[in-house]
Amino acid sequence: PALFDHIREWLQPQGFLMAIVGAGAWTGTEENWLDVAQATMYWSHADAATYQAWLTERGFTIHKTRLIPEGTGGHTLLLAQRTS
Repeated sequence: PALFDHIREWLQPQGFLMAIVGAGAWTGTEENWLDVAQATMYWSHADAATYQAWLTERGFTIHKTRLIPEGTGGHTLLLAQRTS
């Protein structure tokens, strides 16, 4: 959540943030990520509702959310605007 504090400072009032975040909370690894032998990708992310709450608590208005499907899961696109 601290990263969103910094992003809010970087944006001008009424500035927009577009982010791709986790759709569901998950921590784990994926072997041979992107078909690269022995490449282990480490993941750890909250669910979309948690990201939305973090942004709202920091003075953002959520304008749009959309699931970006990927395989059997996916990610969430968020469009948020700094309110002041």
